Amino acid sequence: MKIIIATENTNKLKEISEELSQIPCEVHSLKSQFPNFILPEENGNSFKENALIKIKNLPLRANTYYIADDSGIEVAALNNAPGIYSARYGGITLTDTERTERLLKALSNKKNRNAQFTCVIAAITPNGSHHYFKGIVKGSLTTEMKGHQGFGYDPIFIPDGYSQTFAEAGYELKKKCSHRSIALKKFKTFLEKRVFPQ
Repeated sequence: MKIIIATENTNKLKEISEELSQIPCEVHSLKSQFPNFILPEENGNSFKENALIKIKNLPLRANTYYIADDSGIEVAALNNAPGIYSARYGGITLTDTERTERLLKALSNKKNRNAQFTCVIAAITPNGSHHYFKGIVKGSLTTEMKGHQGFGYDPIFIPDGYSQTFAEAGYELKKKCSHRSIALKKFKTFLEKRVFPQ
């Protein structure tokens, strides 16, 4: 069985591949299987829609599952922005650091630092059916960037129950409780029941 991951984000690809390495399947990047395929514009109105957009036009193959995720940070004091626009917050030319700095600036006069990371994984099965797996991790935002691991908004997000940002604590914490990890665990449970029944 193959799982093909549709993302151009090398950090996401690494996280997803490592999580799925625990099940008996071949895991491939979309680029390695379809080198000329260009991911479509993410013009949906939700994480769910944007995740599906990335894979809905790929050809069905026997024993092949396509998956893609859409994720972002939702900040309470900003009416849950940037949300689905997290990767484009402030414009597509900004770096992760510049986007994070922009978000901190937007929160400079806000007392409420509550936020959550949300991830939705869309999966298309060999017969063409669509399935979705959602992960949410709640937490709070720091007033400055801390740590050098991870990517995106990891340097300013402290998950509830912990004292360090994802960027400080590193991959082991993200593997334990991140939004993407939660969604992937649900996907793995789905596969175990559907493909690898005991």
